[in-house]
Amino acid sequence: LLCVPLGFKDEVIGTISVFDKEKDPTNESYVFTEEDLQLLSMLASQASVAIQNAFMYDHIERLAEENRRRVLELSTLYDVSYAMRRTVKLTQLYHVILTGATISDGLGFNRAMLFIVNERSNVLEGVMAVGPSSASEAGAIWSDLVRSGRTILDFPLLDTEETALRDSPINRKIREIRVPLEDRTLLLGKVIAERKSFNINDTTHDPLIDPALAAWVDARAFAVVPLVARDHAIGLLLVDNLFSGKAIEEENMQFLSMFANQAGLAIENAKMYHNLEQANKNLREAQNKLIQAEKMAALGQMAAGIAHEIRNPLVSIGGFARRLAGRVGEETQEKRYAEIIIKEVRRIEKIVQDILTFSKDSAPAMEECSVNDIVEDAIGLYTEDLAESGCRVVKELASDLPPILVDPQQLMQVLTNIISNAEQAMTGGGELAIRTFIADESGSVGVSIDDTGGGIPEDIMSNIFTPFFTTKVAGTGLGLSICHRIIEKHEGKIEVRSEEGHGTKFVIKLPYRRERRAVKREQPRR
Repeated sequence: LLCVPLGFKDEVIGTISVFDKEKDPTNESYVFTEEDLQLLSMLASQASVAIQNAFMYDHIERLAEENRRRVLELSTLYDVSYAMRRTVKLTQLYHVILTGATISDGLGFNRAMLFIVNERSNVLEGVMAVGPSSASEAGAIWSDLVRSGRTILDFPLLDTEETALRDSPINRKIREIRVPLEDRTLLLGKVIAERKSFNINDTTHDPLIDPALAAWVDARAFAVVPLVARDHAIGLLLVDNLFSGKAIEEENMQFLSMFANQAGLAIENAKMYHNLEQANKNLREAQNKLIQAEKMAALGQMAAGIAHEIRNPLVSIGGFARRLAGRVGEETQEKRYAEIIIKEVRRIEKIVQDILTFSKDSAPAMEECSVNDIVEDAIGLYTEDLAESGCRVVKELASDLPPILVDPQQLMQVLTNIISNAEQAMTGGGELAIRTFIADESGSVGVSIDDTGGGIPEDIMSNIFTPFFTTKVAGTGLGLSICHRIIEKHEGKIEVRSEEGHGTKFVIKLPYRRERRAVKREQPRR
């Protein structure tokens, strides 16, 4: 045996040994000589340098590969962050995050599922998932992405793609998941509570995995990372490689955690933006209501003055005009003049009355009533007028309606106003259909009024409840505004649907639940 060290810069990096020297014909001995030792030492010296160079080259290669991987990760994070910044709509943002986790130029997982914490109910809710439902579908999706050349920068989705995503099997499945967060011993609750990532290699033997979660995910291995913002977990991201079978390594987990941090901040910013928009909307509505209230207060003062100053002269004018009409002949010019005066006085009185009604903020006098009785009374007031106009009335009044708590006079005013408008719209006759029904499961009684008149042009539909807006030659533009305000005071809704040339439909919904009645009955005492 001959053995020498492999040395490099006073450091031994190994040894080289040779065995069983061949027999020298001139010598019966198998012993290595000093010359053999020197030769092997020279070889070891050269080999040491070569091996050390190979070590350095391999180290440099690994560093370069590590740098390439980190550059790719940073580039991917930048692209995903850019895509996330392009939208503040939560649905689109969720899809961008899930796409970044699954697309080939992103993290490249097969499937990704997003869960968000509902802080009100302390429940973790499944909101969206992206991924194929079978291996064949996975292959088709990956092939399509390669052919299309689509990258993460091409997102968020178009509306049509968003609809397709919402209807996908995995997305429908994930949206049904609700996980209470009280139990923090199981995986999802533990992720939220501890803000810690988990890489599950075998769901069948992991004590953190409950059977329900295993059935939902339906994968033997997966990874879960929390979405953290402002030092608390707002949700989590679950990913797997169900179809490729590729193992999730530690370096994948590090990259996934960095990605989840970006996603958590993006979701939190989108929620803050949404809340800010809602606050601005509420502020605008409050401002509009305040402006409207100030206008109504000014209008009320003006209306009181108008009523005081105009009503007395109107009574005199109308009285004298009726006297003149009774004293002149039937076919005379004076008779026609007197009738015109009487008609115009009535119109002015109607205008004054509408302004007074609209400007007064009178609280409804609530009592339990049958909506069918009020509808019958309203129709009865216009039966003759509708018949003279050639309008046929169709009634479909439900017999099982519960009593509702309303001001019958105010509701009557709403119904008669709409019926009067319908009659005026059906100038050549038509059909007026009035129906009562249970509006929805939330506890509302509905009244619908359909006419076959000319309909409302689309460009003015948004203004029909605006005060003083009217298309009538002799209208004040206050009738529907008064109706809208009365229904609002009853905590109900009034909706209108119209098609020009085919008629108009008004739908009124009024609540009947007992909780609401109890509140209303306390109003007179206050």
